[in-house]
Amino acid sequence: INVIARYDFIQGDTVVQNQDGDHIEQDRHGTIVLGALAGYHEEDLVGPAWGADFLLAKTEIYGEEIEIEEDNWIAGIEWADSAGAEIISSSLGYIDWYTPADLDGDTPLCTQAADIAAEHGIVVVTAMGNYGAAGDTTLIAPADGDSVIAVGAVDRYGFIAPFSSRGPTADGRIKPDLVALGVGTYSVQYPTFDSYATSSGTSLSTPLVAGLCAQLLEIKPDLTPESMRELLTSTSSRSENPDIVYGYGIPDGVLASGIDVDPTTVVLGGAYPNPFRSRTSFHLDVPPGERVAVRIYDCRGALVKEIPAAEALVQGGSLVWDGTNSQGLHVATGLYFVRFSAAGFDRTIKVLLIR
Repeated sequence: INVIARYDFIQGDTVVQNQDGDHIEQDRHGTIVLGALAGYHEEDLVGPAWGADFLLAKTEIYGEEIEIEEDNWIAGIEWADSAGAEIISSSLGYIDWYTPADLDGDTPLCTQAADIAAEHGIVVVTAMGNYGAAGDTTLIAPADGDSVIAVGAVDRYGFIAPFSSRGPTADGRIKPDLVALGVGTYSVQYPTFDSYATSSGTSLSTPLVAGLCAQLLEIKPDLTPESMRELLTSTSSRSENPDIVYGYGIPDGVLASGIDVDPTTVVLGGAYPNPFRSRTSFHLDVPPGERVAVRIYDCRGALVKEIPAAEALVQGGSLVWDGTNSQGLHVATGLYFVRFSAAGFDRTIKVLLIR
């Protein structure tokens, strides 16, 4: 990861990893979020903004929730602006000294700072918060800003995470703006140097959207914060019917980019979860009229089951195998091979079933 500058606004130096005076897990959250945003290791982890240049600002005090942290965050925004930042990915926020009535897009100090940053040409992507459906307006500042992109969390099936904060803002605007994968998001495994794991929270969905913004800026360098937000919300999954739970939905980076994609191509994602105990899912985009054969084999090469893709495609493109054979009986623990075949397309995914 190409880090061009660091600053610790807590201790006033350039050390953002743990040091004397820090809690032992001070750097945990930032490490996992940065991994989801920028990590790259072939076949293990590919963050959406890998290859970009990064500024790292350390502003939060582990185990505390005090007002000076908001001051630190504002100082960090100003520092990033002075260093030429184009995007800010912020997986934190403040509510303890504000009320839902304050979240009007103008009152919180961090929201004011975020809006000023947007005026200066910085795309500000921030987490909605993890307060779920605890009441009306559970979002945190600066997610209430009218110039920021506030991100909620969904699972791999596209359903809202129970913990994902809801809108609206105090002045009635829709929040979140977008949602992204925040349940079981893949990243580095803290505190190892060579392992990977999943984590959850709107903190993990936020860097995915920020990374998408980085890709779109690479393709469309003239995008402003306002036009970036408009582009993403107008091309996302619920752009025609937004609400205060999903916002405008899951962003569609391909549609937003304007890049033509062959509509006749089958697109297959990986298996999740894998290993699995009772069921695993595959994301499968099938062009209209395309016939896809889905066959499951055991490690000896014997056919276990054939799934008609037309019958199995449920919940927005997820094909589900429930660990049964063609007779509907549960198969034994072991390694299985799921083969997808269509005209000009043939791919096999290995899955491990553990009873």
